[in-house]
Amino acid sequence: MPIRSSGPLKRHLRSGSKSLNSGEFKLNSFRMCLDLLKGIANACSVFSGMITILIKDKKQEEHPWPLHIERHRASSGFIARSLMANFFSGWDTTTLPKPIDLTNEDPSLIKHYVGWVNTRKIATSKRPRWVSQERRSEPDYKEEMTLDMEKLALCYGLGERLEDAKYRNALLCTVRYYVAKEGIFPSDRAVAIMYEHTSKDSPARKMMVDFWAHAGDLSWLESKSVRYSVCREFFEDLLPALLRARAKPESETWPWADNADAYLITDGETQTEETCVLEGGSMEM
Repeated sequence: MPIRSSGPLKRHLRSGSKSLNSGEFKLNSFRMCLDLLKGIANACSVFSGMITILIKDKKQEEHPWPLHIERHRASSGFIARSLMANFFSGWDTTTLPKPIDLTNEDPSLIKHYVGWVNTRKIATSKRPRWVSQERRSEPDYKEEMTLDMEKLALCYGLGERLEDAKYRNALLCTVRYYVAKEGIFPSDRAVAIMYEHTSKDSPARKMMVDFWAHAGDLSWLESKSVRYSVCREFFEDLLPALLRARAKPESETWPWADNADAYLITDGETQTEETCVLEGGSMEM
């Protein structure tokens, strides 16, 4: 999209075009450059201050709630483009830039992001550990709390939309920390959220697949509500990862090598290779 000139820049361009071969054009060009440099200097001074982000106020949705982050801490590509759009749309550099409207996002996720921007620390929360309804009904059942991986997955999705690689890396480092130190793996619901809110080549998807391929067992399917994680893309990624992760078994250990009966119908006629395979060649079909 072409950048349209406005204000002093447009006036200088018009006056310069009228006297293309005169000294006035050189003077106007010099003034134009000065004005442009002043504008950039003012823009930089403002950009180095505070950025205002508008989020949805649950109590008064018609009045967005402002949050502030320090410009030099911002690492979002989306926010950077929004600020530059203000600059090139004729924004007066003597005033603060327009607030960035994020009212379409979940306010709790934006607050988490702003908290990380200003502190560079990932806040975590706890939630009840998932158990079956049968376990809940047992007399000795006591509710256990665990890390809310689903919230971190939602935050990662926000980081992808805001194009903030540093934030996403911090989130994955947090997930990896709790997996390594406390053995807390993302729930099947967290996996589904990651796949729903990330692109095909996302590092977060690779991490989820590696968790299941290298650390998962049957209990991950039996003790969890897998209706959330049954998404085709996840299993398309998981199957090759499982094959790569396991050692190729020796042919002697293949289950069909010495136990052909396992594949035969119980009530059928007993068959062996000797009785059903045509010797000396094949029969045309």
